[in-house]
Amino acid sequence: MRIAMRVVTDAYKALARGDACPLVALIPAGIEWKIVGPATRPHGIVCRTPVDVQKYFGDLFSSERITSFEPDDFIDMGEQIVVIGFVASATKSTGEFFKSQWVHIFDVQDGLRTRWSDFLDSSVPIALDVLPLASSASSPRTRAI
Repeated sequence: MRIAMRVVTDAYKALARGDACPLVALIPAGIEWKIVGPATRPHGIVCRTPVDVQKYFGDLFSSERITSFEPDDFIDMGEQIVVIGFVASATKSTGEFFKSQWVHIFDVQDGLRTRWSDFLDSSVPIALDVLPLASSASSPRTRAI
């Protein structure tokens, strides 16, 4: 397995355990870490440091109960890895549920993630507003949760 693919798959294994520390450890200071959602909502975010990314995951894990996180397809393009998947979660404070398909794009150089972009499905109305960056839309994909 190439280094870039190993770095990305290891990140997903850590996230599946709810542990962002191994993921953050491989992020350089000049990271471009962004979450892109519906243009009609102000929940996009760009993190530029490992501390920003750690805070993002701390906020996410403290406010949401992720019931399904499935990286389904990995596309290896050398130093760039594209991953297509599905997430379902509920807000801990309200129990409101949402689900979305997503696409993640990683750039990996010298074993470090230098860019990460997260695109959520924004094709239908937003059902939940948890964080300034984490809202989602219902997806036509159905899963037993």
